[in-house]
Amino acid sequence: MVCCSTGEIVALKWVDISDNYIHVNRTQIRYKSENGENIHEIRDTPKTETGIRDVVIVDALRPVIKALRKRNPFTEYVFEKNGECIHIHSVCARLYYLCDILGFQRKGMHALRRAYATKLINAGVEEIIILSQMGHTDIKTTRTHYYKNNSEAEYVFDRISSAICL
Repeated sequence: MVCCSTGEIVALKWVDISDNYIHVNRTQIRYKSENGENIHEIRDTPKTETGIRDVVIVDALRPVIKALRKRNPFTEYVFEKNGECIHIHSVCARLYYLCDILGFQRKGMHALRRAYATKLINAGVEEIIILSQMGHTDIKTTRTHYYKNNSEAEYVFDRISSAICL
């Protein structure tokens, strides 16, 4: 689900999940009320029209979805606590917690989305597929905000090493 924003993830309902796809069609937003209180609200649309999309469920995600469903068999939202969908910050806090106990550098959801986009681009996945999975209208958005060309340094090193080595 790293192709989704945190708001899209927490707004997922079980009716959005089929055998092969997750239908992304809403998001949670957070804003401050007039008295400064944080308000979390589910919007029936993502940030943009192209944010409405079907995300492929890869095989590695299937057991996770199955375990979540077993844990929450009667909930409306996939990620729910006390009868309500969880808040965006709960996902971020849990991700940091997992990084800490696994000894990884802390990474947020945006970093995971960047890694996902980078892997797709570096693997030569067609731009139209990348756009459909990320929910973008223009590949420039993906390349500008989500792509880190980490293969270029390896390529330069390999080319120079092979040219110099005897």
